[in-house]
This record gives sequence, structure tokens and C-alpha cells, in this order.
Amino acid sequence: MTENHTWLDEDGRRLLESYLAIGCTTHEARIAVAGDLLQRATGPGADLDEAEVRRRLDLAGLDVDEVRDALGLRFDAAS
Repeated sequence: MTENHTWLDEDGRRLLESYLAIGCTTHEARIAVAGDLLQRATGPGADLDEAEVRRRLDLAGLDVDEVRDALGLRFDAAS
């Protein structure tokens, strides 16, 4: 891959590559992996620190609201 994915750990890079392998665009794959990170930080059995996830998303040029909107997870965003 030509794009810099230093915001991801090895598991995240493998997940990103799997999304790319099934035909997702790079942006779609990044959003999906970012959603996984958010789930791991805020969902049941959270194993990542939310501040760390926000830092990683910042490195990726993404923000939490953008990811939640793209995945339909910001219920208050509907008008």
C-alpha cells in the first residue's frame, strides 16, 4: 500500500487490508477500521483508551463525528 497507515497497529493494518481486498475504497476501509477502533474504546469490554483512539483518528485525518456519521452511529445527527 502506498498510503501511510502509521495510525494503525498491526491488527488494524490487517483489518484495513481485508476491507481493501473485498473491494472497499481506501476511504471506506479507513472509516470501517476507525469504527472498529471506536467500538473497542467505547463498547462493552472496551480494551482501548478513548483518548488514544481520538489521537489515532487525528493522525489519520479523521474525527469521531465524521466516522460516526459515515457509519450511521450519530443518532442526534438526523434532522
